[in-house]
Amino acid sequence: MQINITSNIKRTRRQIKGFESQLPFAVMRTLNELGFKIQKEQQRQVSRKLDNPTPFTKRGFRVEKAKMSNLQTLIYIPPIQDEYMKYQIEGGTRNFRGKGGAAIPGKGLKVNAYGNIPGKRKGLLKRKSDFIIPGRGVFRTVGKVTKKVIAFVKKITYKNKFPFYQIGGGIVSNLGAQILKANVEKAISTAKFKG
Repeated sequence: MQINITSNIKRTRRQIKGFESQLPFAVMRTLNELGFKIQKEQQRQVSRKLDNPTPFTKRGFRVEKAKMSNLQTLIYIPPIQDEYMKYQIEGGTRNFRGKGGAAIPGKGLKVNAYGNIPGKRKGLLKRKSDFIIPGRGVFRTVGKVTKKVIAFVKKITYKNKFPFYQIGGGIVSNLGAQILKANVEKAISTAKFKG
């Protein structure tokens, strides 16, 4: 997932005749400022739109800054977070490969603060009374009662919950011209006129 911010540099050049040499610097500053505003807002909104996201998910928004040689800022989600965030952004069905599929905690299973199965990387069997039925899940026997504590599913269908592109587009629409104007004015005030 990524958002690419570019600028219409030709139109802005006509508006500041005589100070053209300062324009790329002002545009670069504007693009980077917008990129970091988008990143900050996405980090803020992910907590509102998703149910208790992990710190790892919250940190999953990156900015590749514009340079004088490349006037574009890229806001993106790294591949490891994008693997699951793309379903929160676009919706769709996620298919799980492997023997069991995705492990979904059942009622009564203790989960961590984020709703995930604690210590899942070390294995799903937490007690001696736990056993796996392939393709179905993890079962636990307590006394004479056996119940499913983890279900295995081969696919999960998601609705799009996180407005990744809308957040970026909204910030650019609402603040882009204002930030560009401030950066152009700053560049002009510090430039030597070449007319």
